Amino acid sequence: MIILLIIFFFVVFFGFSFIINTVKIYRTDDAFIINRLGQIRGSIQRYAKLKIINLPEATQVKNYINKAFKEVDREYLDNKILESYQKKFQFRKSYINLKTEWQKLERTNSTPQILTLSERCWQLADQTTTKAQRIAEMKDEHLLTIIENVRNLIFCIIFMLIAAIYFFVKKDLEKNATLDGLTLLYNRNYFGNQLQRCIWKSRKDNLPISVIMIDIDHFKQINDTYGHAKGDEVLAKVAQIIRKQIRESDLAFRYGGEEFLVALPGISLDEAVKIAERIREAIKNTNFGIRRKVTVSCGITEYRAGDTLKEFVKRADKALYTAKNRGRDRCEIG
Repeated sequence: MIILLIIFFFVVFFGFSFIINTVKIYRTDDAFIINRLGQIRGSIQRYAKLKIINLPEATQVKNYINKAFKEVDREYLDNKILESYQKKFQFRKSYINLKTEWQKLERTNSTPQILTLSERCWQLADQTTTKAQRIAEMKDEHLLTIIENVRNLIFCIIFMLIAAIYFFVKKDLEKNATLDGLTLLYNRNYFGNQLQRCIWKSRKDNLPISVIMIDIDHFKQINDTYGHAKGDEVLAKVAQIIRKQIRESDLAFRYGGEEFLVALPGISLDEAVKIAERIREAIKNTNFGIRRKVTVSCGITEYRAGDTLKEFVKRADKALYTAKNRGRDRCEIG
C-alpha cells in the first residue's frame, strides 16, 4: 500500500510539473493582460470625464493608464512566444493604434477632441481586448491537444485539487456564501435565518430587538454622474461607516442595491433612533471624493409581540419610505 502511494505521488508530481510548464508556455499572463486591457478601456473613459470637469484625480488616472500600458508592453507585446498569435489576429497593430490615440488624448485640452479621442480609444481598447481573448482561446486549443496526451495524470491532479479545495478552501467558500463581496457585510441570502434567530433569542431572554433600514439618497445620480466604479466605492465606504457605528454583536446586511439593514439585539427603539442618527451624521460628514454630499435616509422599528419576520422588516421599510417622502437625509420611526 505504501509503495503504491509512493508511486502515485511520484507520477502526480512529475505529471503536474509537465502540465504546469506547458501551461506557462501557452498561457503567459493571459488573465493579467486581458484584465489590464479592460482596465485601460474603463480608465480612459474615466480620465476623459475627469479631464473635462478639470479634477486633479485625472492626473492619477493618467499615470495609472500609462503604467498599465508599460505592463502590457513588457509582459505581452515583447513576448516572442506570442508573435505568431499576435500576427494572426493583428493584435500588435490594434494595440499600437490604441497607444497612439491615447497619447493624442493625453496632449489635448479641447473638450470636443477629448470626447472624440475618448470614444476612439474605447473602441480600440475593446477591439484589442477581444483580440487578446481570441489569442488566449487559440492557445487554449493548443493546450488541450497536449493535455489529452497526459489525461491519466489529469485525473490524479483533479483528485489532488479536490482534496486541496476541501481542506484549504472550505472556510473561504463558507465565508463567500454569507458575505457580500463588495461591502463585506452579510448578504441577503444570510439575512432571513440570522434575523429570525435574533428574534427568537430576544424573545427567550425577554429583551428588545430593533432594526434600522438604511438607503443611500439619490444613489442613481451618483452612478450616473461619477460612474459605477465610484458608486461601488461609495457603497463600500457607507458599509464601513455603518460597521464602525454599531457593536460587534449587531448584524449589518446589504439588503439590496444601495439599501442596508442593521439588526440591533437588546436595543430598544429609543436607543436604535440614536444609533441611526449617529450613522446618518457620520455618513453625511464623510468625504467620499465626489462633488456632493452623500446622505442616507433611515427607517427604524422595534419588534412587537406577534410580529412575523416579514411584518417586522416591512414596518422598517415603510418608515424608510416615509423618510424619503419627507425630504431624505432623515430618520423616521415605524
